[in-house]
Amino acid sequence: MVPGFGPLRIVHLREINGAEFPFLQGLSGSSSTRKLTCFIGHRFLPGIEKTLRYNLAQLLTPYNIQLRWSGYDLSASGLFGDIVNGIQSADLCFFDNMGTLNKPNVYVEVGIAHAFQKPMIVTEYAGPTRKGIVKVSDTGSVPSDLQGLLRIQYKGYEDLFKTLYFGLPNFFERHSLRP
Repeated sequence: MVPGFGPLRIVHLREINGAEFPFLQGLSGSSSTRKLTCFIGHRFLPGIEKTLRYNLAQLLTPYNIQLRWSGYDLSASGLFGDIVNGIQSADLCFFDNMGTLNKPNVYVEVGIAHAFQKPMIVTEYAGPTRKGIVKVSDTGSVPSDLQGLLRIQYKGYEDLFKTLYFGLPNFFERHSLRP
């Protein structure tokens, strides 16, 4: 514990290529006994799925936020209905476009969340700019119809999760979410 800052923890988050990076996180803790639900929309590729969900769980669990994604409930009979129900019942949504070129499902999910007026974070993978780092292929840009939505551009997960960590308190306050 650091005086004036509360308890801290170091977690090792992951990049898409499997590399880990240390992440210092303040644990103010949730004052609410109610769990919030966050619907996650992303491309279902093994590297993205495992890494992104792991990182989001590390970041959001201290806020008492439970993650949910399409296919989360294996008893669901229809995938599209499961997605619509998942978004509609969520308190907030997180969408990432990594690997979505020619696979626009995430953008459909963003449109559904927008129609339900759900608070959402839309992240746009821009790829690394450092020499020798390979950009994840098959990533397009956010369609022009959705570019007016608040979105976070990032070069890698370390960049993204720093931005999210410092921006979440303002996001929660702006949308009257009480984690």
